[in-house]
Amino acid sequence: MDEISNSRVYRFEEFTLDLDRAALSRGGDEVRLRPRTFDVLAYLVRNAGRLISKQELFDAVWGGVAVTDDSLVQCLVEIRRALNGSHEFVRTVRGRGYLFEAVVTPGLPAAHANAGAAMPMAHPPAPGPDRSAWRVPALVLLAIGVLGLLGGAAWLLANRAPAVATLAVLPIRHAETMEAAERAEGLHAEVVAALGQIDPARLRVLSRQSTLRYRGTDQSAAEIGGALGAEYLVDGAVRDEEDALRLTFTVTRSRDQMQVWTGTFDHDRASLPHLQTELARAVAQQVRMTLSPARDQALVRRQARNPEAYEHYLRGRALWARSNRPALFAAIDAFSQATALDPDYALAYAGLADTYSVLPIT
Repeated sequence: MDEISNSRVYRFEEFTLDLDRAALSRGGDEVRLRPRTFDVLAYLVRNAGRLISKQELFDAVWGGVAVTDDSLVQCLVEIRRALNGSHEFVRTVRGRGYLFEAVVTPGLPAAHANAGAAMPMAHPPAPGPDRSAWRVPALVLLAIGVLGLLGGAAWLLANRAPAVATLAVLPIRHAETMEAAERAEGLHAEVVAALGQIDPARLRVLSRQSTLRYRGTDQSAAEIGGALGAEYLVDGAVRDEEDALRLTFTVTRSRDQMQVWTGTFDHDRASLPHLQTELARAVAQQVRMTLSPARDQALVRRQARNPEAYEHYLRGRALWARSNRPALFAAIDAFSQATALDPDYALAYAGLADTYSVLPIT
């Protein structure tokens, strides 16, 4: 490994990156970055001049955690914003990866540099210190340190994920057509079901019915979260774009209305069944849950193998939720078409069972 990779402090133009302090500074002023964004920048700087693939960054920074491309894109946006006023340090090489192009030199931490600068100065020995003179400042510093620790502990307690978190998925916004409405309603039911598999012991996902009244609402996230008792809200929108669908989801923390994540998923109809797995993986990371391999595989098994069968299944779920006899008969037809296209599609058979179970009492 070269000298730059072994260093703990790096300098490029007016910036200093100190790994031991996890700090980026510019001309002595600290530039604040989220921990994950700092890790991405640190990896790029340590490998300055070498093309880094997207997958290498995922492996180095996120390890084995499954994340979407949007997580990396958000980090890169924040890095470029932090380095504003300077030339484009991070260059995107389309289809290949990212390149940190600044000239990076290894350096010493500020404390070591100051010590080195002071060494040539020679002075006669000073008389012994007056111990009474530093006792009061020392006590003041100690008190400040204790207050700092208490403040840090309070911040951690306020910002840690609750032992059991509650999440609500709001109705998915869509274009004003019958086809778009049925697709969005079916996706809403599927997203609720998929997120419910993340970690049922630690993440409660409210039922779809409990959020339907908030379709098109102008209430704030704090008001909705308070009424539902939900720490997190997932809000989504689907938009048709020629032969593809663009789905955008946000995760908002209710108590302070902070948007903690936004993800965009572009799918044609052939890849739409993969959406629920991608979304569940991303949301699990944002609410600080671990999606176990077994639950990840359970999500994968939910995916339809036939995209057309999945479309019929979504329509069936939307019709089933309307709970009137004409809609239920139409749902039976939709689920039946799904099973005809994919005879092994278990969810479509479950949809038929659900529909027949409520038909006699409707």
